[in-house]
Amino acid sequence: MAGIKRIAAALVCAVICLCMFFGVADCWAGEAKEAPGVTVADDANVLMEEEADWLKGIAQALSEKSGWSVVAATCSDAGGKKAQTLCEEYFNKYTTGDDGISCLVDLDNGELYLATAGEAQLYLTGSRLDNILEKAHAAAQKEDYTQALYLMMYESDQAYTRGMPEDVKVTDEGANKPGTIGSIAFMAVAAVGGFILGKIVRGRTKGKRAGYYRRPYRRPPNAASRRTSRPANRSTVHRGAGGRKFGGRGRKF
Repeated sequence: MAGIKRIAAALVCAVICLCMFFGVADCWAGEAKEAPGVTVADDANVLMEEEADWLKGIAQALSEKSGWSVVAATCSDAGGKKAQTLCEEYFNKYTTGDDGISCLVDLDNGELYLATAGEAQLYLTGSRLDNILEKAHAAAQKEDYTQALYLMMYESDQAYTRGMPEDVKVTDEGANKPGTIGSIAFMAVAAVGGFILGKIVRGRTKGKRAGYYRRPYRRPPNAASRRTSRPANRSTVHRGAGGRKFGGRGRKF
């Protein structure tokens, strides 16, 4: 009996030790988790020090509100890369989180680009990105690159404040590209299915008299309205720099 009690006591102690260990491990994991990154990288040397500090404050405010990583960058030598690729690479270089935005003024390609990652894709849909870039574009044309970066971050902040659109839909550009194994398989199945269905239909109609009357198709009265209804807010993503899925839009200036 005493032996059983000793075994039970040992088991209880072991359970308590395990609970304490995992509790401490969770605390360590929480402490090790890095805060969202905030960076202003003026590689084109077009910002004054005060302007860079001001932009960093705008980025910090958005980061604290949303939990996103925020990058604002300028570039004068794209090295043959597209603005989209550069903007995504800036995000990968200066951040460790999965959610956030990267705002770029690319003087080499003459383009503004705003890349979105993770949760930011749900707030910054295509239509919202177009509106943001429309405002920033006017500043870039006047060579006010500080204002252009500010507007990209500020308007992203406003989009977050307005909240996620109710009908938001994320579409992956790479999901339905022609030539993929999935699409080829689908086409093959569809072809076989169409062949079998044709055989069945021909078998059923064979032998019916000539002049067989087919009832004409009539469009439902609300078919046109269904086609012209406003589509859901969409955020299109793709496999971008570093293999990460990015959304975003660009605008030449």
